[in-house]
Amino acid sequence: MGDERKIAQIREDGDFQKLMKVLAGYPLAMEVVLGNLKNLSPQEVLGKLQAADINLDKGSEDKTQSILKCVEYSHSNLSPDAQKVLLCLAPFSGFIDRNDISKYAKELQKLEPFQDYDFEKFDDAVQEAINWGLLSPISEDIPRLLQIQPVFPFFLQAKLAELDAVSKEALREGFKNHYLGLGRSYGQSMVSKDARKQKLGIFFCRLEYENLYSALQICLEKQKTVSIFFCLDKYFELINDIQSKLKLASAVNLALEQYPPDYINGDNGYDIFIANDLLATCYLQTQNYQQAKQRYEKQLEIIDKITSLEETRKKSYIAGTYHQLGIVAQELREYHQARDYYQQALEIKIEYGDKYFCASTYHQLGIVAQELREYHQALDYYQQALEIFSNMGTSIPVLAPTTIWE
Repeated sequence: MGDERKIAQIREDGDFQKLMKVLAGYPLAMEVVLGNLKNLSPQEVLGKLQAADINLDKGSEDKTQSILKCVEYSHSNLSPDAQKVLLCLAPFSGFIDRNDISKYAKELQKLEPFQDYDFEKFDDAVQEAINWGLLSPISEDIPRLLQIQPVFPFFLQAKLAELDAVSKEALREGFKNHYLGLGRSYGQSMVSKDARKQKLGIFFCRLEYENLYSALQICLEKQKTVSIFFCLDKYFELINDIQSKLKLASAVNLALEQYPPDYINGDNGYDIFIANDLLATCYLQTQNYQQAKQRYEKQLEIIDKITSLEETRKKSYIAGTYHQLGIVAQELREYHQARDYYQQALEIKIEYGDKYFCASTYHQLGIVAQELREYHQALDYYQQALEIFSNMGTSIPVLAPTTIWE
C-alpha cells in the first residue's frame, strides 16, 4: 500500500506531468529516466535532465540500451557541419518551427562566437536530423512543425561541455533574443480581433510553451525585460487556466523584486507596473481580496516611481488603480472604503476629461450607494452613468488590466 500511495503522489506531482511531457512517450527514454524516480523527486529528475547530468543515464550495462548511446548513434551519422550547427538547438525542448530556424540563426550571428558558423547549411542539418529520427514532423499536414526527440536536447546539453563558457553564454543569449521576438508575435496574434489569428497565437504558445518559459527564465536571471511573461499570461487567460496564470505571475513578480531599483526608469521599467497589475488581477479573479488589495496599493507606489511616464497617462493609471481598489473593497463589503476609492478615481477622471470611464465609476458608486441603502444617491449616480453612456452610444465598459499589447 505504501508503494501505491507513493506512485499516486508522484503521478499527481506537477513536475512529474512536466517530465512526462518532456519524454513524450518514447519507451527507452521513459524506461531509463523514470527509473531514477526510485531515489529522486520528479523536480530533481527534471533538474538533472536540464543540466545534462550523465548519472541519470544508467538504464543498463548493455551500451545499446543507453539513451545517450542511442542518440549518439544517430548523431554520429550526421555530417560534421550538421553536428556543429545542430548543437545550437541545445536550448530548445519539445518543439521547433522549421520556418523560424533562419531567424534564430540571424540572432546567433549577431554574437561574436557564432559569426564563423555556416548557418547557410542549418536547414540541411535539420533535414539530416529528421532523416535520423532526432526530429520529426508533428503532423504530415504541416511538416515544418517539428517535434524534438525528447532526449536529443539532453544529449546536446552534454555535448555543450565541449564549448567554451563564452560560446555557451552567447547561445543562451541568442535563444533568449529569438523568443523575445516570437513572444511579441504570439502576443499580438492572441489580442487580434481576427479569430483565426487568435487561434494561431494560442496554438503556437501551446507548442512553444517550454521554449518560451525557458527564455523567460533567462530574462529573469539576467534581469532583462519580462515581455515573454505577458505573452504567456495572455495564453493562460485565453485557455482559462487561472491557476497557472497566478503561479507564473507570482514567480515573475518575486523575481522582479530582485531587480536593481533604477530598472524602473529604464526602457523596460514599465514591465514592473504591468506585471504587478496582472498579479493583482489574478488575486481578484481568485477572490483573494486581501492579496489583491496589497498589490493594488503597491501599484500606486510603482506608478509614482516611473518618472518616464507622461503625466496624463500616469494620472490615468492612478485613477484606474483606485477604481480597482474600490472593486476589492466592495467585494470585502467595505462599502464606505469602496466609495472613497471610487471618488478618488472619479476626481482624477473628471480632471482629465475621461468621460467614458467616469461613467463606469458612477455606475460602481451607484451599486455602493444601493448597498448602503442610500437609494436617492444611488439613483443619481446611475442616471449620471446612463447619461454619459447614452451620449456616447455605448454600454458599460469592462475595465481590463493594462497589457503590453495595447
